[in-house]
Amino acid sequence: MIIASHITALAALAVGANALFNCEFSVDGQGFDLRALGRSDHKISQYIKTPPSLTKISWYVNPCGAVGADEDAPANAKLCPAGSQVCGIEKVQLPDSDEWNLVGIIPVSGDAKHPGTSNVTSTATGLQLELAGGAWGDLTDLRAVIDFVCDHDDDKESTLEFANFDFKTLRLSWTSRHACSKSAPGTPPEKAPSSPTPTDPAPSEPDPTTPDNPDKDVNVEGGGWGFFTWVFVLGLLGCVAYVGLHAWRNYKRYGTVTPANARSSEFLRDIPFLLRDFVRKVAGTFSAGTSTGYTSV
Repeated sequence: MIIASHITALAALAVGANALFNCEFSVDGQGFDLRALGRSDHKISQYIKTPPSLTKISWYVNPCGAVGADEDAPANAKLCPAGSQVCGIEKVQLPDSDEWNLVGIIPVSGDAKHPGTSNVTSTATGLQLELAGGAWGDLTDLRAVIDFVCDHDDDKESTLEFANFDFKTLRLSWTSRHACSKSAPGTPPEKAPSSPTPTDPAPSEPDPTTPDNPDKDVNVEGGGWGFFTWVFVLGLLGCVAYVGLHAWRNYKRYGTVTPANARSSEFLRDIPFLLRDFVRKVAGTFSAGTSTGYTSV
């Protein structure tokens, strides 16, 4: 009889072990791997005001294995029935006391005697895992619903948050990069699209005023004054030559440099026209000298 009871217990443990959720799976053609979240038990506490006392339920969760199975697991986790993946340890604190008294152990995902079931579906933000089959006294068909939220930020730690427990369904939210889709098991991962080769920025147009741009003939404001100076000098020399020529001609014709009758003199008659032409030349040179554009050579 003793041997038979041991065989029955071992069979029950085997059933419970087989009922554990497999953390490497495929949903809707997408591969997922939550095994990194099952390397240890995770804990989150719920507090309920139950006057005159305060009730605390510490929820222990392991999506890939039985809670409390690790030798280094907390003592409270070891109180959970063998084979349960989600289990609550309920304790009460009385007024004017610092002690927490154990009042209940709540396996919501099944145990060795009540094998649990699991179901996983894809959601818009990741996955939803349902672990059911738990029983606690008169409460049967307990279940835990865990919403896994994908977070692609590798620098953030996974975050487990309590949502609600109505003594039938425990709801939790778990944000983690491990909840993001991967290639399905047994298939090569998808090749990430190659990023476009960055193009070199277009070289900025060189400053036309710099000596590094020898292919440009530049006229900048004030640059025409040198040319104007040369025109003025040449024009002045021309005037001097012109006056000298007329003086020499008058000397040969009248015997004097200045004619006796200045009003009839060709020299004086030509002076206004000479000045007019000179002024026009100077004005045209000044206008061209103030140009700020540039022309190709």
